Amino acid sequence: MKTTLGDIATLVSGTIIKGSAETPITGFGALDEARPSDISFFGNERYQSALEKSQAGAVLVPESYDRLPESSSAAIAVANPSAAFAQVVGAYGPKPRIPEPGIHPAANVHPTAKIGEGTEIGPGCFVGEHAIVGEGCLLHANAVVRERCIVGDRAILHSGCVVGSDGFGYEPDANGVFQKIPQIGIVELGIDVEIGANTTIDRARFGRTYIGHRTKIDNLVQIGHNCTIGTDCAFAAHVALAGSVTMGDRIIVAGQCAFQGHIEVCSDTLFHARCGVTKSVTEPGHYMGYPSGKAGPGRKIMALTQKLPDIYNRLRKLEKGS
Repeated sequence: MKTTLGDIATLVSGTIIKGSAETPITGFGALDEARPSDISFFGNERYQSALEKSQAGAVLVPESYDRLPESSSAAIAVANPSAAFAQVVGAYGPKPRIPEPGIHPAANVHPTAKIGEGTEIGPGCFVGEHAIVGEGCLLHANAVVRERCIVGDRAILHSGCVVGSDGFGYEPDANGVFQKIPQIGIVELGIDVEIGANTTIDRARFGRTYIGHRTKIDNLVQIGHNCTIGTDCAFAAHVALAGSVTMGDRIIVAGQCAFQGHIEVCSDTLFHARCGVTKSVTEPGHYMGYPSGKAGPGRKIMALTQKLPDIYNRLRKLEKGS
């Protein structure tokens, strides 16, 4: 990478608020790792201390930001520093891996499976009987698409993910012995879906488990049988959905959230980390805690919880005084 501050400002439609347009930029990195010739970005007030200590030669900051440290030698104001930084990386960084169409000799693809044009099936992958994988997909090493499941166009499946594992369905018999319930449904992924490493998506008991268009799922996520997830959703790692959860569109779920089975979640909701969702969510907004509730009251409850020891001690003194 070899460019100037001025070229980067033009690329991201930003305004140089400190430094010279001729300042050379030869790399990029995080605030705590950037070198004097690198550009970094500052998009969250919690990283003010990191910005003040950073050795970055230039930094992308919000347009409304007015606390630029004197130690910062150059800065560009932009509408969205994170998005602008992604533009810089996209323009000057290593190019994303493009699928190389074909089936690796070490992959196991059933003769009845249908593989779309321009799709790459990596080494160790398994594509089962009558499965369908769309066009322009990338299945990284050891990804699994089991029998009859459907993967939409341009999907990315990372190593170790399993699409179509059996749903967790058992019924105890008269002697209390669990008997397996046949899971005869499928999993269907929409277009432009990305599934992280070692994520498992269970096939439906009957019908389908469905992941909507452009939804992105991180590593180590569990999606139970017969779940339906809408379009443009994003799930971070360690999220778990029990069976038959129905979700709308544009839902963001932070890490380690869990959803009880057979509930519905409306569109345009965001769940903070470690949220435990035990009942249907009918209003858009931010949710947190266990059991989950609106984030506003939830924050107040968390703050009050920290005061409980003091409140308890004061109460004890009052009781003794009476």
